[in-house]
Amino acid sequence: MKIALAQIDTVVGDIEGNTLRVKDAAGRAREAGADFVVFPELTISGYDPRDLLSISGFLERSQRAVLDLAKPASWNRGMAIAVGFPEPNRERHGAPAYNSCALLCEGRIEAVARKRLLPSYDVLEEHRHFEPVADATVTELGGLTLGLTICEDVWNSRRFHQRPRHAHDPVKELVKAGADVIVNLSASPFHVGKPAYRERMLGALAAEHGVQVVMTNMVGGNDGLVFDGTSLAHAADGHTAVRCKSFEEDLVIFDTAAADACAIEHHCSYDRDLGELHQALVLGIRDFCRKTGFSKVLVGLSGGMDSALVTTLAAEALGADRVLAVAMPSRYSSRASLTDARTLAANLGIEFMEISIEAPFSSLLEVLAPHVWTSPQKSHVDAREITDVAHENIQPRLRAIYLMALSNKLGHLVLAPGNKSEMAVGYSTIYGDMAGGLAPIGDVLKTTTYALARQINERAKTDIIPRSIMEKAPSAELRPNQRDQDTLPPYEVLDPIISAFVESSLDVDGIVAKGYDRNTASAVVEMILAAEHKRKQAAPVIKVSPAPFGSGYRLPIAQRYR
Repeated sequence: MKIALAQIDTVVGDIEGNTLRVKDAAGRAREAGADFVVFPELTISGYDPRDLLSISGFLERSQRAVLDLAKPASWNRGMAIAVGFPEPNRERHGAPAYNSCALLCEGRIEAVARKRLLPSYDVLEEHRHFEPVADATVTELGGLTLGLTICEDVWNSRRFHQRPRHAHDPVKELVKAGADVIVNLSASPFHVGKPAYRERMLGALAAEHGVQVVMTNMVGGNDGLVFDGTSLAHAADGHTAVRCKSFEEDLVIFDTAAADACAIEHHCSYDRDLGELHQALVLGIRDFCRKTGFSKVLVGLSGGMDSALVTTLAAEALGADRVLAVAMPSRYSSRASLTDARTLAANLGIEFMEISIEAPFSSLLEVLAPHVWTSPQKSHVDAREITDVAHENIQPRLRAIYLMALSNKLGHLVLAPGNKSEMAVGYSTIYGDMAGGLAPIGDVLKTTTYALARQINERAKTDIIPRSIMEKAPSAELRPNQRDQDTLPPYEVLDPIISAFVESSLDVDGIVAKGYDRNTASAVVEMILAAEHKRKQAAPVIKVSPAPFGSGYRLPIAQRYR
């Protein structure tokens, strides 16, 4: 049997549009000689529909779309189709929907498989809307017995995972029921390292049970989630026979009769993790703008690393003519930073604007000085002598006013430049540099921003991001001679501690056991715990780690655990 892996980019809630995408891809698969085409999880609704599933009529419209696809037509003649959709739960108990797969064949719905294992970890909360089922679904097609599964159903092998999240293994039960081929419809969100991990896992699953495994994964960005695609087919001995492209739509044919003769290896001329991270961020920006209706973006370009990286990624994602960079210097902005901002804008070929915040900054200091900085010991304060946190944060908040005014006038989406290190310890200013509709690198640690910038320059064989940006000490430039390391550990120390606490869930003792100073670890953890109120009000970040702030890592604001 020739099985097409139809890796498509859907839009959440666009039931009619997604149905047309299915027809188009299936038609191309038929022209390529496919007997059977497999689409991703929840193709009809897009992933993740969340509370759209609760809106009256949404589930019924999704089901009608599946019935429409089942009708005989020129594009599906003689070909079977597996497509994911949210199915209404007609029972009088349980969640309102099933996460289902419809197998369409010869003008009818041949079978409906429902997701058995529902993930409720990381960014996933499927128990909120979907009802799990106990029954395994096997069906005959083209002389083969197919075991139909949906995403999480294949993620519970006790041989591969040290601690499976669920009590039973659907794949084991399907093989016991006679399945020759495990078919999996997936919407597996990306994080760094996951594509390679997923491939090893599916290969191990195929080899463990001696069956072929076909997995079609969603591709594209939806809100902060990015789906990398990288759909796979494995031979019964576990080797990879087919691999679709990563981070773009693709359609590849897997011939079950020739699986043993096909083998694909991964060859990279660059750091694979960094390369995939770069692609994920670019796709995340592009699809967020496309699917929310923004054609252009606006970035406050300071001359520092974070805004430089965000601007560079945005130009790649959307095109240079769709990015506006705005420098907003104050009395503390160095001439070098302004030069670097201008140079980057010229290198990228984007529009550049400079608007000083000095006049409103001076006025605000004069107005606020008698109310904020006076004391019984000092009845008058010279605004020029003020240097504290309140004084510093006025500046990024003024810049946010500028950017939002331009956004309102021009219709551009504001991109917030903050990185994960700053968000972790509260070093992004709420209502200031945190302002924006999307925080592209909000899940990227500071040290990784430099690695990404170096790789961008290396692959371009020129310094797109000026070398001077990478070489100067990080600084918010909100007071004279300010450096991040005045009040933070070096990022080479800070970032591993953040990663250990947030992504590996280690307490201070566990972090110290990895070789870090106890006082430093305690101080960093304290800052992370105290900054949750800021993160609750942050723009959505593009998920590229197992524990992104906002969606995948949530602490209580009112808590006293230390």
